[in-house]
Amino acid sequence: MHPVNTAEPIAPLGTVPRSRREVAGLAVLLLIGAYTAALAFEYFFRVGGVRRHHLESAWMWLVAACLLFALASRRSVAVREPRVQPWRPPAGLTVVAAIALAVAVYYPALGLGFLSDDFALTGLAVHNQFFGQSWAFLRPLPLLLYKAAGGHPAALHLFNIVLHGVNAALVLRLAMVFGLAPAQAGVAGLLFLLFPAHLEAVAWCAGIQDVLMTTGVLGSILAAAMSRTPLSMAALIAALFSKETAVAAPVLMWLSNRQRWRVAAAALAVAGAYAVWRIATVPLTEGYAAPPSLYTLKELLVRPFATLTVPFQTARLIKWPWLGTLLVGGMAMLIVRAAWARRGSRRQIWMASALVLWVAVGVAPVYSMFDVSGTLEGSRYVYLPAAGWSMFIAALLMPVWSRRGLGLAAAVCVIGLVGIRMNVVAWTSAARMRDEVLSAAARAKAAGCTTIWISNVPDSADGAYVFRNGLAEAVAPAAISPTAPPDCWITMPF
Repeated sequence: MHPVNTAEPIAPLGTVPRSRREVAGLAVLLLIGAYTAALAFEYFFRVGGVRRHHLESAWMWLVAACLLFALASRRSVAVREPRVQPWRPPAGLTVVAAIALAVAVYYPALGLGFLSDDFALTGLAVHNQFFGQSWAFLRPLPLLLYKAAGGHPAALHLFNIVLHGVNAALVLRLAMVFGLAPAQAGVAGLLFLLFPAHLEAVAWCAGIQDVLMTTGVLGSILAAAMSRTPLSMAALIAALFSKETAVAAPVLMWLSNRQRWRVAAAALAVAGAYAVWRIATVPLTEGYAAPPSLYTLKELLVRPFATLTVPFQTARLIKWPWLGTLLVGGMAMLIVRAAWARRGSRRQIWMASALVLWVAVGVAPVYSMFDVSGTLEGSRYVYLPAAGWSMFIAALLMPVWSRRGLGLAAAVCVIGLVGIRMNVVAWTSAARMRDEVLSAAARAKAAGCTTIWISNVPDSADGAYVFRNGLAEAVAPAAISPTAPPDCWITMPF
């Protein structure tokens, strides 16, 4: 692959001549950044009555001010090249290493088994309803994987984890298409692989819909960058048959490489044809295409970035308010530093803007369904957006190759790894609750109950789904009905 490298060396503070106007502008940015960090402290430490919308407003002002400052400034001299040129790893080695690391990080998920929607999806696969009318969605490829896995959820878990590693390697390669240096690209791949809020997509079998769709989208974009249009279109079709969110791929393709606009136009035609066929085959669920309100648009512009910036459960942030303060305050300072270091560089400003737009475009197809709760339920919706976000953060953390930047990136990766290990506890608890429910149902069936009723069925455990869906399929052939005999009533102690 021969990526279009739009990277320019980034100057540390003090290496580019500064005018008085620029110094004054930097002072304003620092003040807004400090104010945003102070609001974050008050919000997470619950001091002074600061609410989420106050912090969101400060962020909007900070981003707008940084963008205006960077665009209004002029690049007066060329800056020096980085002194160290990192090694560019072979593509095959990158994929193998990413898969190995993904398995090492997510191996506890191999024993989770099926949860919630998994039972319903398995039922559809068993009855070969890949294009049937009994499901509100049209996602045959994930159902084929459920069919292949049969009664062995560990195989599906392993496949999902391997795909996650592949996606991390694809993010690395795509980062170089965007113009990031090899070291920055490597950090981007690691940040994506170790993102703490990926548990729902990676550890839950049903998350394979998002993971497989993202593989297709990233593969399609990279194939387009390599001038392999047929392969790009094939990957896009695979992504569309995995999850409808893949209709965002043509715009993401154009954002990653504007010179490939013809391929992006072809991808748009494919996505448009799919959308028409999809609506004709399986009608959209009620309310899915409803016109968004102003509040919905505001949430769509704010909530994905909030989740990506602070990808931890609310309970953790209440216990450790310094974590949220550190992440928000650190991000504010990184953005101010980037606005100063990249001022006047139109190509660098475009690259950063394209990566931020990637997030908004990635969630746009699910605007009516997008919601990430305080327990990170719904975090699978930011799996594809996290690819662009990881590249953006890598560029902020390591504007040049330096030990300090590498140490900062390593610290963020460690935080991500710790977050994954903390979040996997909830999914382990969900699996234990599922086992208790199914054991009770098995005892009732052994006693001769053909119809049972289970009360206090757990919906979820700290954001990990248990039986929000799929209970009827899980206890089949017994039927779930409140008209079951009294001896066949089961009360769970949850």
